[in-house]
Amino acid sequence: MKKNSIFNKMLPLFGVLLSCVLMMCLRMDASAANTQPTNLKQTAAAATKVSISWTAPSTQTGNSYNRILVQCSKDNKNWVDKGYVAANVTSATLIGIERGTSWYVRIKAVSYNDATKKILVDGAWSDVIEVATIPYSVGGITQTAASKTSVRFTWPEAKGANCYDVYVGSSYDNAKFVVRMTGRDLTVKNRTQGRAYYIKVVPVKVTANNAFSAVGMETWGTVKTTPKAVTVSKDSAWERGSKSIDFTWTSSNKKVDGYQVKIYDSKSKVKATVNTKKTSYTFNKAKSNQYYKIKVRPYINVNNKKKYGAWSATGVSLIAPQITGVAQEDGKATITWTAVKGAGTYDIYSGSYPDFESMSRIGTSNSTTFVTNVVNNNAAVASNKRVYFCVRAKKAVKGKNYQSLPSDAGWGN
Repeated sequence: MKKNSIFNKMLPLFGVLLSCVLMMCLRMDASAANTQPTNLKQTAAAATKVSISWTAPSTQTGNSYNRILVQCSKDNKNWVDKGYVAANVTSATLIGIERGTSWYVRIKAVSYNDATKKILVDGAWSDVIEVATIPYSVGGITQTAASKTSVRFTWPEAKGANCYDVYVGSSYDNAKFVVRMTGRDLTVKNRTQGRAYYIKVVPVKVTANNAFSAVGMETWGTVKTTPKAVTVSKDSAWERGSKSIDFTWTSSNKKVDGYQVKIYDSKSKVKATVNTKKTSYTFNKAKSNQYYKIKVRPYINVNNKKKYGAWSATGVSLIAPQITGVAQEDGKATITWTAVKGAGTYDIYSGSYPDFESMSRIGTSNSTTFVTNVVNNNAAVASNKRVYFCVRAKKAVKGKNYQSLPSDAGWGN
């Protein structure tokens, strides 16, 4: 009974002690909570350093701190001290971090003794954040496919990046953001045929709280849609007595890589197949008893292979005719000339000077003879000046008329 009475007498004291312990624990918890930095985040990234900031913790009276301890970890398990900053500082820059890598960071407020180099009182750790340096560049862009209205391209993986920002434009200045993506193979649609487009790829490292682009390390490339058909000139230069024909064509495409040319004789036999970067080609094996046809198609290089556009309409080259006589009688002139292989008709021109550019067309003939009264009607006759004539051979192909060079000027007596 005495033991029980002693125990009963001690119960109030035990209650007081338990209350004190509980109050101390609550005070410690409150102190820890009030010394926890918050809003820890990465604010900038560079090649080998990152910047962080935070909101300073509040403290209860008698529980002050004088330092912020910064720790880093590669695996979020093994932590290394990176140093201390003053308690009133709310930002820091971590240097010496390898480019294209990410680390984990945490901080806490402590009471630090400068003399003993020891922590006297610990605060609570902040939340852990992932920080990252900027990635490396992708190094190059490769076009892998093309159509009339789309382009497809890819690029190498950039160390440290986990996604990529892609920009597309018709020039460097107007390239606009298209997509942020984790892959490295993209098809861009709704483009214009026969155009070149400028591509910019920027590596990005996205963490849980931020995204950091490889500023200054973007990679540019040029891609193209398949080209439009070219237009062969209706006038090809082939002078009588020459074995050379100068073919030309025009193209509305931007930045084609070249043109494939095929030359056929009048029997549709292929006489030459060549590639050229020019918008002209000289065929040097022409024979006067033939006429020649040309087809041209543009191409772009896609992943080291030629991607061709459509063939042009077939163009025709006729040798220039030669005037064989101009007979004037009774105010009229009869012009004759040599026949041209493949010609359907001939256009006749006249003027007061032997310069073709100053002449006007006066008629068309289905044969190699033309009679005109232009001599009688021309004012040049009244002033005793000559009237000059030129002839051009002409052939119609699918609604288009192709002409030879004009003959040399001829005149009557």
